[in-house]
Amino acid sequence: MSKKLKDFSRLEIYDFVIEYALSPLCTSLEECAKSYGISQYMAKKLVYKAISDCIVDDNVVDILADKAQRSASKHAYDEGICQAPFSTYQKYQSLKEERKNFTIPQEDGIKLVIEYAASPLSKETFCEKNAISKALFDRTFVQVISKCLVADDIVKSLYRKAFEASRNPDKVNKLFEKLWKARKQFQKSHL
Repeated sequence: MSKKLKDFSRLEIYDFVIEYALSPLCTSLEECAKSYGISQYMAKKLVYKAISDCIVDDNVVDILADKAQRSASKHAYDEGICQAPFSTYQKYQSLKEERKNFTIPQEDGIKLVIEYAASPLSKETFCEKNAISKALFDRTFVQVISKCLVADDIVKSLYRKAFEASRNPDKVNKLFEKLWKARKQFQKSHL
């Protein structure tokens, strides 16, 4: 029995999509799907989910969109499917919009931020290992801290980690000043 979309973990989707994105331009999605033992239809679903659910970063999304656009143009030329490039463009624009509004469940966000605080990994490596875009991680990070979903000692640990890793300590200080202020506001309005 073949796997359904819901049976793929974020990491499995990430691995497949990254392999496809980094493959030579002449490698089709169909060829990559065959190497994974999945249908081309399922491969497309994995690509779409990787984009809309912020599993991959923006630079990978751009590569995927470019590959899809090239493939659509080839179909338009070879098979006379004139609308293929335009409909592909619209599909990828729609996926990019979905991605801007995607959030992970609150419990998962809390767990993610706590794991990151305890992890020796850089943000980039941590995000990669957890199949989450840096932008989604940043949104989750700000929400979890601002809404007081983690304890003060976790926030202090996150500050130390950010400060030690940063090339711009002023930027880190300003960010955490805003986050502490947001925490205080949240506490005042929810007491």
